[in-house]
Amino acid sequence: MKKIEKFLLPYLSFPDCLVENLELSPNKKKLKIFVDGAYLDINNGISFGKGFLIFTNWESLSIKKYNIKIKKWTEVTISQEIDPLKDLCEVSFTKSRTILSGFSKKNIDWMEWEITHAKIVAEFEPELGHY
Repeated sequence: MKKIEKFLLPYLSFPDCLVENLELSPNKKKLKIFVDGAYLDINNGISFGKGFLIFTNWESLSIKKYNIKIKKWTEVTISQEIDPLKDLCEVSFTKSRTILSGFSKKNIDWMEWEITHAKIVAEFEPELGHY
């Protein structure tokens, strides 16, 4: 597995990649997202195979979803069962905040997960002939 350094996270994306599993432990402040691939937009681009993102010890985690029927954003209560992400269509990493956006698996709602001040670990398998 290849660990992605923190300064490279803003160049990380997940085009055409699916979320294989999502483990959320709000009481432990831990979120682990397993994906089937990733792309690093440096040096003409580097494609990766399967891997994961881990967020721990966050200051805050908020989840909201857009309900197309009523055309409105609603907050998702983290204590309830959460419809996990199917994919990561948009990802934004800044110094203090990460936003993960994509469609949910069951209801196909557009979701936005915002995580602030978290420790982040990102590791992926190199694809053959890369990295």
